[in-house]
Formats: sequence, structure tokens, C-alpha cells
Amino acid sequence: MHACLQGATGVRQMNVEDQQTMLGELTAIRADVDSILDMLRHDRSLRGLEAATAQERFRELKDKLRAIHKRGSTLRGMHGANAAERAFLFPAVREALCDLAIATNTVPDRRWVDCLCAARATVEWYIAGLQPGPRGGCRRKG
Repeated sequence: MHACLQGATGVRQMNVEDQQTMLGELTAIRADVDSILDMLRHDRSLRGLEAATAQERFRELKDKLRAIHKRGSTLRGMHGANAAERAFLFPAVREALCDLAIATNTVPDRRWVDCLCAARATVEWYIAGLQPGPRGGCRRKG
């Protein structure tokens, strides 16, 4: 599922600042997902104003992810990207967008929860890869 690390030659060359920036971006995405999941925590379909608010947040999340994806999907964007973006941010966003394939104008219900939980798990996986320590992909030996 997460083949992004195969051939990610720049991973060892990531500096701490790039790692922290990517952690911040991925953590912000996770927080956006969590805010929508919080609205759906009662395992019921939302209606009226609640549904409209959830749909707007979902649309904003997808727009944010699309903008990051667009930035990383061009040759210029990939050449200008640092190792952390190429190995973590862009693949995480690409996979999260696939997880969030449901339309934003649908009724916020259990299908949304499933999509959002999948996207959250994807982002969490990449966050774990940036964390220092045994599970993290950026731990320096020394």
C-alpha cells in the first residue's frame, strides 16, 4: 500500500527542519479529518445545517489536498520539492485523496466515516514514518 519509500533516495538527506515542516502539514491534515469525524461521532446521518457545515469542511479538506497534490504532480513541483515532500507529503496526500473518493455533496453518514477513517489511517502511517524512534523512517544512527 505504501510503496512511496521504495526508491525514495532523498529520505536520508532530509534535514530536521524539513521533517518538522512535513510533520506540521500532515498533522494539520489529520486535525482537519478529525474535526469532520467529530461531527459524525454519534454514528448517525447529519441533516440540515449540520450536514451543510460538514459538507463545507469536507470540501475545504479535499480542496486543500488537491492543491498539495497539484503542487507535487508537476515536474517543476517535484524538482523543487525537498526529500520529505517527495517521500512523505505527496504520497500521503495522493493516497488520502483516493481514500476520500466520496462526493462532498452526499449525506454525511457512515460512508463518510469509513472514508475519513481510511484517510486518517493513511496520514497516520506517514506521520509515524517521520517520527523519530524505532517506527520512524528518519531516525539517525549514531
